[in-house]
Amino acid sequence: MAENILIVDDEKPVRQLLEKILKKAGYHCTQAANAADARRCLEDQIFDLILSDIVMPGESGIDFIRYVSKGYPDIAAIMVTGIDNIQKADEALRAGVFGYIIKPFDEAQILISVHNALRQRQLKIENRQYLENLEKKIQERTDDLRESGKQLKEAHVKATRLLASITSIIIALDLEDKIVEWNRCAEKSFGLTRDTVIGKKLSECPIGWETEKVLREIGLCKTSGQRGTLDDVRLTQQNKKERLLGISFNPVLGVSGKIRGVLIYASDITKRRHLESQLAQALKLESIGQLAAGIAHEINTPTQYVGDNTRFLQEAFEDMDRAFKSYGQLFEAVKKNAVTDNIIQEVEKVIRETDLVYLIEEVPTAIGQTLEGVERVSKIVRSMKEFSHPGVDERTSVDINKALESTITVARNEWKYVADMKTDFDPGMPLVSCSPGELNQVFLNIIINAAHAISDVVDNGSGKKGIIKINTRSNGHSVEIRISDTGGGIPEKIQPRIFDPFFTTKQVGKGTGQGLAISHSVIVEKHGGSMGFETKMGKGTTFIIQLPVLSEGM
Repeated sequence: MAENILIVDDEKPVRQLLEKILKKAGYHCTQAANAADARRCLEDQIFDLILSDIVMPGESGIDFIRYVSKGYPDIAAIMVTGIDNIQKADEALRAGVFGYIIKPFDEAQILISVHNALRQRQLKIENRQYLENLEKKIQERTDDLRESGKQLKEAHVKATRLLASITSIIIALDLEDKIVEWNRCAEKSFGLTRDTVIGKKLSECPIGWETEKVLREIGLCKTSGQRGTLDDVRLTQQNKKERLLGISFNPVLGVSGKIRGVLIYASDITKRRHLESQLAQALKLESIGQLAAGIAHEINTPTQYVGDNTRFLQEAFEDMDRAFKSYGQLFEAVKKNAVTDNIIQEVEKVIRETDLVYLIEEVPTAIGQTLEGVERVSKIVRSMKEFSHPGVDERTSVDINKALESTITVARNEWKYVADMKTDFDPGMPLVSCSPGELNQVFLNIIINAAHAISDVVDNGSGKKGIIKINTRSNGHSVEIRISDTGGGIPEKIQPRIFDPFFTTKQVGKGTGQGLAISHSVIVEKHGGSMGFETKMGKGTTFIIQLPVLSEGM
């Protein structure tokens, strides 16, 4: 059955184009010109996906999506808008959309985004329903076990049939960690039959997973009586295939409330993680696209005056050519001793009309400005190329000063309106062995955070700017990078949490709380360095990064 899609946009041509693209791909579409019409459509029909503009008459697209997220949580949503603004994109993602597409779009972009959104929606629904059903069935079985002893055998038969029908791994252990249940999915996943493992301790079974982690979590479940989970547990199957498991550990309680064992529920999340990786890559590409918008803005300025000066030079050449031709006619007349007042007056007229004195003064200036503009564009392009260094997983020797210069150029559109940039780079900095793409992203995160911190202080219409200062220096076996801002500083009560994932003090739509957490992980865990900060309320903050230098023999 074709998925039902609601298209909400106040521009009829856009709605018609989207419907044409989606109908050709086999989707069923309904159009709405505004949020009010869309709400009425939701009352009359069931939709799988909504494509909505942001700016519309009346209720905005983001407010409409918030309404949908609360009242119709099973409907996926994508923003299709002409607003190329990272804050609006963040606000839309927080409202619950699965994607953010900038107009003008192409057919492939729409179809890929719609396919991914519908797939994520289906996985979300299936996972919720599966867990709800499983919890319900387990509760039913638990209730059966708490009934009279004569019903125990019947309950056991029902539980056995249930375990056989479940498509996820189910293992039941007693208090001594001996296996009392092992369903068919466990047999298939681990390559061990039920008869060969029943009665054995889990630690004695040759399961190709991370045994120590699993046993530790089982022990915690028994001692605390609380449910526990492990994500991304690696499993090497007997056919050497690598899988990822998501495992939950649930205490099994007797009639008296005492723990009788542990029920292990595990699902193969390999495919889900792959889809999440694709989604993360899509979000990364989207952020790169938003950064590219700033780069395009930076390139437009020099491109503008390069074009203007080139057109001026074209017109100047035509005037100078006309003047030279006039002088040529006068020269020929002089050679023939045939100079007349008419010829002289004509030359004087051409000189006045072409204003040769002005052209002689201005042409060199126009050429100089054009060359300067070309060099600015070249610098931006070089910086973007260096910033987007390929192969981020591969270590290479990096000039930190050059990497910072490239990142500053790439991020210029983010800071130039609120801050002046000052740099003090140590010219004797050694090379650093690192993943350049990841390191550039760390620098970018901190510079953008600095710009936001300054913006919160100076964004009062006064026209004043703050200062972002970046210093580098060599400390023997390591290098130090200090990035300072003149923002408001970090309050003492939140300082211990600033590297925590998803922690942010920014308003909705301006930050996800992931930038500093990811930066800390890249510096500390992936590069063996350190990352800290110094801050003073009302004065600003300095982030301090230390990295080991290039090791000998590399």
